[in-house]
Amino acid sequence: MLEEQLKEHRVLKTKRLLLRPVTMADAEAMFAYTSDTENTKWDFPANRTIEETKKVIENIYLKSPLGRYGIVLKETSEFIGTIDLMNWSDGKEAEIGYIINKKFWGNGLATEASAKILELCFEVLGFEEVHAFCALENPASARVLTKLGMTEVERIPNDKQFNSQWVSSQYFKMIKVNYLK
Repeated sequence: MLEEQLKEHRVLKTKRLLLRPVTMADAEAMFAYTSDTENTKWDFPANRTIEETKKVIENIYLKSPLGRYGIVLKETSEFIGTIDLMNWSDGKEAEIGYIINKKFWGNGLATEASAKILELCFEVLGFEEVHAFCALENPASARVLTKLGMTEVERIPNDKQFNSQWVSSQYFKMIKVNYLK
């Protein structure tokens, strides 16, 4: 049932954005930000080649596309990032994660895309909780989650290691009853 609902909602729209499946045609635009260490420093090691980005698209976005969206500006049709719904197999809770090309930071686009995913989670899929994590050293991402009404639950010291550096995480959560208020 959950898979069917996600199939029915492969494309989502907001005022400024189209959230749609990622395709191999997005590889160059994705590589533009996934190869930039400033853009990826809190999430994953930067891609070194376009072929690496194409493998990510093939092995993640094409292999298991449900709940994974490319973020596209409606006005220009420019592919600017991705937002993923993850760890949703139990049908009660899920995690969201996003990355946007730094050229578009500071315009509320991560908040807009994430708000649409929260709407999908709570109003369509019937989840009880949605979680998100961000690096403690990434206050902009924490602001996005706070603007969405998510609550910081925990700080996890030395949670992940990227580029031989330990990163501490902030764990955020929203429960359905708070979303519906």
